[in-house]
Amino acid sequence: TAIQAAGFLAASLRTFPSPRNVGQAFLVTLTVTNTGSAAVDGFSVAAFRLAPSGVASFSAGPSPALPGTLPGGASVTFTWTYTGFSPGTVVLSTTPSGTDANSGKVVRVLVSSNPEVIQSPAVLTVTGKAVPVTVPCVGEPFLLVVTVSNTGQATATGVTIADPLGAGTGSAAPTAGPDPAGAVTLAGGQSQVYTWTATGSAPGGVAFTVTAVGTDANTLAPVTSGPSPSGPRTISAVPGALAGA
Repeated sequence: TAIQAAGFLAASLRTFPSPRNVGQAFLVTLTVTNTGSAAVDGFSVAAFRLAPSGVASFSAGPSPALPGTLPGGASVTFTWTYTGFSPGTVVLSTTPSGTDANSGKVVRVLVSSNPEVIQSPAVLTVTGKAVPVTVPCVGEPFLLVVTVSNTGQATATGVTIADPLGAGTGSAAPTAGPDPAGAVTLAGGQSQVYTWTATGSAPGGVAFTVTAVGTDANTLAPVTSGPSPSGPRTISAVPGALAGA
């Protein structure tokens, strides 16, 4: 009679990719290995426990279907799909179990996943002002200072900003900038300040609009601030003491 090593379960649990946005799917993979020689009968996997609950929800799985028996030395990987439900960090855990086919002894192993991060989407917002606060004369330079912020949690990549566009009864346009030039990456909560030098060419009121664009690093979807006002300016026709804008 052959003497077999008792059935023994080892397992690993992984979630990926991370981070994901709310509404995005991620995979949960469970690899279970019977490191013994005896088969494990009545093989099952307990329902996943999510800590905390409410961050993600079940979508599909497992694939492949669970076998009734896990032979000695066998290793099988099962996959589930879950979906981010609300921002947060969630850890999944479960217990694969069965009985040793020879002794009838229950064998089980508790396994937990890596943390899975669920984020709100990247959101670009733009605020701006003109410097100095006094109104420049025609031909005099002034600065446009624009702050682009990512108020979401997901990272925004390839963020660029178009030159401000002026419109109104007067006329002014950027003559230099932006500083800094080129695309930037904004993690959630980060901001980037840009400056332009502008010059008035005709008296009257001028309001500037600027638009920032980028890409959500999790979904690869485009993100835009939409045209946002950088603040109206009134260009004076005469030098001297000038009123504030």
